[in-house]
Parts: sequence; C-alpha cells; structure tokens
Amino acid sequence: MALEPTEQLNNKAKVLPRLGILGSGQLARMLAEACYRLGVEPVVFAQNSNDCASLISRHVIGDIDHFLNLVDVVTIENEFIDLKLLEKIESVKNIYPSVKTLKQIQNKLDQKNNLKKFNLPTADYEKVWDLQTLHQAIKKMGPRLVLKTSTMGYDGKGTFICNFSKMPPDSFFMDHANFNGFAEKFIDFKYEVSVIVARDLRGNTCTFPPVISVQKNGICDYVLKPDKNIQKSVLKQVEVVAEKLIKSFDGVGVFGVEMFVDQNNKTIINEIAPRVHNTGHITMDACNVSQFEQHVRAVMGYKIVKPKWIVKSAAMLNILGSSKVADTKLKKITLNEGERIYWYYKQGNKLNRKLGHINIVSDSDKKNLLQSAQKIRKMLDI
Repeated sequence: MALEPTEQLNNKAKVLPRLGILGSGQLARMLAEACYRLGVEPVVFAQNSNDCASLISRHVIGDIDHFLNLVDVVTIENEFIDLKLLEKIESVKNIYPSVKTLKQIQNKLDQKNNLKKFNLPTADYEKVWDLQTLHQAIKKMGPRLVLKTSTMGYDGKGTFICNFSKMPPDSFFMDHANFNGFAEKFIDFKYEVSVIVARDLRGNTCTFPPVISVQKNGICDYVLKPDKNIQKSVLKQVEVVAEKLIKSFDGVGVFGVEMFVDQNNKTIINEIAPRVHNTGHITMDACNVSQFEQHVRAVMGYKIVKPKWIVKSAAMLNILGSSKVADTKLKKITLNEGERIYWYYKQGNKLNRKLGHINIVSDSDKKNLLQSAQKIRKMLDI
C-alpha cells in the first residue's frame, strides 16, 4: 500500500540539515522559505496545522520531544516563550539565540538594565509599580513619560504615552491597576531608525543598511530606504551601536534594533527584538541577502553575507487587518516591475493584525514608492 505524503516524509532517510522553529506565524513562514533556498529543511513547532508557516513546512503540534528529535538546531520566531521550556530545549539541542541571551532581553526592564550595564544609549527610566513610584518617576524625569509593561509588549501593546501635566497620575492606575514595568523619559525625536544586525557562531558580525521606520498607533506602518537628507554619520552611528549591542548580549542570529534619532542627531535605543523583525522585510527585495536567509545562515553555522543595497530606492508597507481588507482581491491586482505583495495566509481578519506586506523597489531615485504601495494596499479593500 502506498504511503501518504506525510508518512513518506516521516520515513524518509534524513539528508538535509534541519532547523526547528519555535512558532508558526509569518516570521516562521518566511524563515522556512529561506531554509529551502539554502538546502535546509525547516520544521515548525506549531499550534495548528493551518498556521501560515504550517501550510508550507513540516510541523509538529504539542509534542516538544518529538519536535526536538527531528531537528539539529532550534531557533525562535518570537521571544515570548516560557523560559523553562527554553531551558529544557537547550539541555538537548543548540538553540539560538541562547537562553542566556533571551533572559537578558525577554523582560523589558531587564533589557533596559542590561543596556545601561553595557553602556549602550537608552532613554532614562525608572521602575514603576504603583502610584508612589510613578510620582517619583515624574519628579525625576518630568511629566512626559512613556510607560511600558515589563513583559509581553509588542506592536504598541503594553506601551502608554502619557503627559502628566494634563492628566492626574492616579488616573493611569485607575485604568491600569495591575501595571508593573517602568517609565521612560519621553524622547522628542526627529525620526526613528531600525537596523538589522547579524552575528554568527564564529562571532562575525555585520549590519544591514539602516532604514527609516514610521509607526502608526504603535505598529510599524512603513519602512523606507533612507534618502540623501539623512546624514551618513548618523547611519554609521546606528550600525556601530547595533554591532556593539549584539556582541554585548552574546547574540547569535539576527536581531532587530529600533532607535530614535534626537534633535542633536544622537541615537537612543528604543527596543530590541532578538529575532527577525518586521522592519527587515524590506531586505527581501532591496538587499543582496534577506534578513531571513541571514538568520538561517548564522544559526546553522554557515558564513554570513555582508548586506548591501542592490537598488536605489525602496519601501515596505504593512497590510493590517480591518473590516475592509479582503484577500479575494489579490488575484485582481496587476503589479508593475519592482512591486511585490507578500501575503501570509493567516486564518481570520482581526483588526490591526499583520496579514501581509508590500515591497516596492526601483533602480532610480523615485520619491513616490510609498504612495504606490499605499495605492496597492487600497486595492485590497472591499
């Protein structure tokens, strides 16, 4: 009797090296696609068979021991994973970034403390857990503060921009009674920069060219290749800080580092993601190597590639869930040269959920790439 395809895969002699990915969302999907291009077999530890990474790769649901028996090396899709589980994995397999690295970053207050310890530029901050400590933070840093929860904060969740000259401090705890985290001094920044930095098993480190990142409601809206108005000295400063950061945390793989550039052109680290990052999606079409391929190279022991721009202008625009967005419109969109839609095939259309992204690149110094991407995104509306 002929074997079903899944059974054939389970019984096939292992030939390719296997990378286990903890998680099965869009980042895992794009990591899996990079694996195939490098001759690596991806195996994802998933919640469901219809998760976007499960749809294109071998996957295991629930049985961590079986998952670990299948793979050579383990990596993460996101950093919000139980440390006890990570420690169990590390006792039998190499995992990158390491548990030691993730412990320094996973909790955002610990992350801030470590940035300070490593003498890396970050905003002033004070631990806050009640009204008294909030008053102390206001006294030390002024009324304009950004309050952040220590854990599980991403895409604007767990972040609160407050001006306590216009609102009483006790009103914050009326709305967020269980808040436990820290307050940062509000940075009056000119623009936000993001940089993807990679470090391999041999300690070799390199950065992707920095990009300009623009947020909307705490979520990345779009990313642009910097134009000539951005000083080269600032971009170089961003790269130097990112390389020092990943070395300080003994990171392996790709990290996303978000920074503010203040009115004096000084860079200030906002947050660190010890993984591939939304702002790095532009590299899939604008650079000689994508952040996903670079990450696979780094964690599998391959040589990492020095990234560089291969186009003169580039833009990335996120497609977020709303009552208007419909994937049924995809087939009706005609794309021009240099335009590409990446659809994640997620189940369901939740508000502000990342459903895909649009990359547009050009070999000329075009100024209207963002507008072109926005027109494409509009075409997905019902």
